[in-house]
Amino acid sequence: MSIKKILRNLGPGLLFAGAAVGVSHLVQSTRAGAAYGFDLVWIILLANVFKYPFFEVGQRYTAVMNESLIRGYERLGRWAVWLFLILNVFSSVLTVGAVTFVASAIFNYLFFLYTGVTLAAEVTSVFYLVIVAMILFFGKYGLFESFVKYLIISLSILTVIAVAVAASLGSNVSPEFIPPEILNQAGIGFLLALMGWMPAPLELSSWTSLWALENDKETGTRKDFKNSMLDFNIGYVVCIFLAICFLALGAYVMYGSGEEFSGSAVAFTGQLLSLYTTTIGHWSKGVIAFIMFVTMFSTVITCLDAYPRSLAEAVKIIHGYPADDRTSRYYWPFLIGITLASSVLIYFFTSSLTLFVDLVTIIAFLSSPVIATLNFLVIRKPFFPMEHRPKPWLNWISYFGLASFFGFALLYLYSISFMG
Repeated sequence: MSIKKILRNLGPGLLFAGAAVGVSHLVQSTRAGAAYGFDLVWIILLANVFKYPFFEVGQRYTAVMNESLIRGYERLGRWAVWLFLILNVFSSVLTVGAVTFVASAIFNYLFFLYTGVTLAAEVTSVFYLVIVAMILFFGKYGLFESFVKYLIISLSILTVIAVAVAASLGSNVSPEFIPPEILNQAGIGFLLALMGWMPAPLELSSWTSLWALENDKETGTRKDFKNSMLDFNIGYVVCIFLAICFLALGAYVMYGSGEEFSGSAVAFTGQLLSLYTTTIGHWSKGVIAFIMFVTMFSTVITCLDAYPRSLAEAVKIIHGYPADDRTSRYYWPFLIGITLASSVLIYFFTSSLTLFVDLVTIIAFLSSPVIATLNFLVIRKPFFPMEHRPKPWLNWISYFGLASFFGFALLYLYSISFMG
């Protein structure tokens, strides 16, 4: 396939990347590099590899069955839909709150850069959510998809340039620097926070499923299995590549320098921006701040679209609506409810950006075993065609992935109970 044809074929896969490349990459991967250098590259790679079989289920299931992954959960039993709904009602508010808080901090820094006026991230976040909700209300899926697609391509090019320049300059480790421990309570907590959203929370598997159906509806054609999986795989590779790039930026610029990331949202954003400007040059500050802002904007808009979409699908299934019901029934009440609840969470409970992000990502990781188990089962039951089931090597990764999710969750619970 030509590059032009591949780009035209891309849709839900790059929407996946647009949702994933946000807090997990801009914040968590960069912090990993700044605190531990390149020591956690293996964690990022393992998290992405072990999660891959559970993410690709969404695209695989919908390409074969022509229905949402959540409909597949119903085939396991109504209990599975209820479980998905309960987990996502809570995670929707936490996740949307976290990504919006980071996005508003970047916007506030950009606003201060050009006006000298300081805005409170808590207040800006509320307005941010309202504006995004209005865009979703009046916008169209096709415009939304194209916006995110070309944004991710632009971000990838810019980040590669920054990493290449940083690598040419080399790192600046202080002689007195003592590397921090990983296998203590703080280190294990950060490992889980890093893996929780690396590259994204596992509920994104249901999002790509719903976006694939919407893409087929928008274009009037249904993608075949091969093109559908190619779309997803390209988006997933982009996620892994950018995670390594952001870790490399943190490692080259901040590791061993004695500088640590601030818990303040605006101060953290300034430090994050300096990772680019100290390598590319200060002339790029405004451009890069804008790219960071639009990147997080894409994360907020994809999350605020996908959570109501997936929750609405679950409620429609519980109420017995047929699989071909593609209306926006229940979507708007969930959109409004998540917007309001996230606004309250941000306004009253976000004193530290890094602490808030760590809490949300740890909760996401602790729920991973549940979603992973549902996804594992749904394409291995008799109703799913044998010829489209995963290859043996993918099955083995699934087994290791499930073992790691449960193992790390137990390790974290042990660490907070018995480790100092």
